[in-house]
Amino acid sequence: FVISAYHPDSKRDDDEHVSLISTLGDVISRAPKDAIIVSGEDINSQLGRNILIDNEDSSLHSKITGPFSHHIHPNDSGMPVARHATAHNLTSAASWFQKRRYDTHFCHLTKTYLQLDHVFVSASAQKTVVSCARGKQLTHSDHLPVYITLRVTKYIPRKHENFKKRRRHFHH
Repeated sequence: FVISAYHPDSKRDDDEHVSLISTLGDVISRAPKDAIIVSGEDINSQLGRNILIDNEDSSLHSKITGPFSHHIHPNDSGMPVARHATAHNLTSAASWFQKRRYDTHFCHLTKTYLQLDHVFVSASAQKTVVSCARGKQLTHSDHLPVYITLRVTKYIPRKHENFKKRRRHFHH
């Protein structure tokens, strides 16, 4: 289940941020129960490394970022994104892979590099992610693309197919 989203920047009021997070939640809730969520997002905020948030639905904690990121700590506008990711069991894929650079945006105003673009993936499918990294500049933009590579199965059984019959058939 693939989603693409652009979050409002920090100059926008909180209502716009809340509205987008709510809309993303609605979109995610429409995904089939067994779907892998892959959501490419320009979050316009910083997430940080090893972010662990209490999951409201259980006593478990959700680790939404791994040990690798351009930013060490999230900023204020990154925390609602982190809570949203936790609520939907998503993790930032790039943060689990050691790369030379993680920045995806160059701010011309402050002359700083930032990691604003993320690909979130269902935490349950984290092991299917082979790689996630920033790419090379493709167009005239102050953002770089983020690529994700997933390992998928070669054979997807139909719901009505009986595996035992299929295997027995091959043994005759």
